[in-house]
Amino acid sequence: MFIPCSSCYSRTLVSQKRLASDPELLETINAGLAQKVTGRMKIRSILELLVPRAQSGIIGERTIKKLEGLKPACYYGCLTTRFPCDMEVPDDVENPQGMEIVCSALGAKPLDWGYKTDCCGAAASVNDAAMSLSLTAKIMKDAAARGANCFVTTCPMCQFNLDVYQDEIREKFGISERLPVYFITELVGIAMGISPHEMQIDRHFTEATGLLKELQLI
Repeated sequence: MFIPCSSCYSRTLVSQKRLASDPELLETINAGLAQKVTGRMKIRSILELLVPRAQSGIIGERTIKKLEGLKPACYYGCLTTRFPCDMEVPDDVENPQGMEIVCSALGAKPLDWGYKTDCCGAAASVNDAAMSLSLTAKIMKDAAARGANCFVTTCPMCQFNLDVYQDEIREKFGISERLPVYFITELVGIAMGISPHEMQIDRHFTEATGLLKELQLI
């Protein structure tokens, strides 16, 4: 199972481990299922699908348009590599490199920066907006200070917070830069010639096609 959501990925892996260590709970759950949970299913993040293909050269071979000029701040958020129990993590916990590997294979120049695994506030944007906006502002300020011209994420919630609330954050915290926010698969799609309209990049809350046009990527 490939899961393109950090929270869903984390919860599914943790649940699988909990069931493996609790036979009584596993039996209780399986009692109500026609197809039983066995624990043999492999759970993988979207990066565990993309990174090996970037390292082997498959992605580079299929790239039609190199993403030259794109300088993304790769934002992983707090759940991609951190778990509430002991788990085998396929990347560095504090300084993951999976997105950088994929973006480099696409021809982009991902930046080194300090907030790639910080929390954006997640769903607190609904019930504690002030706290969430403050956290996201720190992330935006650091990315802008490092010279990023966009964000790239692997977490829909992180993308949502950076994208939907960006104008409010910029006004409240005095940030002049406006940074488009792309999901990692959108950049793969652009490099492989899929139109922004087909991927609905033109429907982002923070305008995201202008930079691609400016860099002559579309």
